[in-house]
Amino acid sequence: MIDAPLTPITPFVLGDNNVWPYRLDGGGWLLIDAGLDYIGGDLTSWDVLAAQARAIGCEPADVRVVVITHEHIDHAGLAARWAEQGAAIVAMPEALPTIVAGRTAIDALRARRVEELRRHGCPTDILDVLAEQQRAQRRAWALDWPPCPADALVPARDGDTFALENGRTLHLIAAP
Repeated sequence: MIDAPLTPITPFVLGDNNVWPYRLDGGGWLLIDAGLDYIGGDLTSWDVLAAQARAIGCEPADVRVVVITHEHIDHAGLAARWAEQGAAIVAMPEALPTIVAGRTAIDALRARRVEELRRHGCPTDILDVLAEQQRAQRRAWALDWPPCPADALVPARDGDTFALENGRTLHLIAAP
């Protein structure tokens, strides 16, 4: 049994999304999710996230590991930025190609969906409206998702563990 008290975790908040910081045993930090990459006004999500990290004593370069829960832009969008800082990006093997592709993965998925609708007889005027909505949405959100370098990625396995401060252990559990 571990007698060390559980330290409350305060997430870094990016809109409706959270990035959860944990101190690693022996120094450095582990994050659950990378965060969403966007530009909003004068600040980027990276600026907002880095300021919140620094407020708890975590310089971005102190992050050793970022565990991506799944390969959506709001969870993996800043993976490349964390990799630039030297963090290992850990994700399930099936998520790795999407994280490496970044924004192009979303664009390819949308193109496949439109093509499927076309094959099933969706009228061209509706497909044109969908395409314009997607273009407008991308412009309005100012979202980005740069490709993450493949050499920064580490395939996760169900049962992988990370030693955290105070004798605690983080266990990865695959939940496909």
